[in-house]
Amino acid sequence: RRLDHENIVKLIDVYETEIVRDAAVNVPGGNLYDKIRSQDKLHESVVKTYVTDLVKVIKYLHSFKEPILHRDIKP
Repeated sequence: RRLDHENIVKLIDVYETEIVRDAAVNVPGGNLYDKIRSQDKLHESVVKTYVTDLVKVIKYLHSFKEPILHRDIKP
């Protein structure tokens, strides 16, 4: 809830029910990795924008006293 960055989805609330206790919950909008792979070629400027945005998020997450690490970033 404390994260506040333009490229991170805002968490509104958390709750648990028996139905979704063990299920992965995905945010609508798709997977960026899959979106990029589905395209034949990406213009260099688009790739630079994606990478720059990603680096900004990682830098933000690592800026906390106890850094937040994401363990599933694909090249």
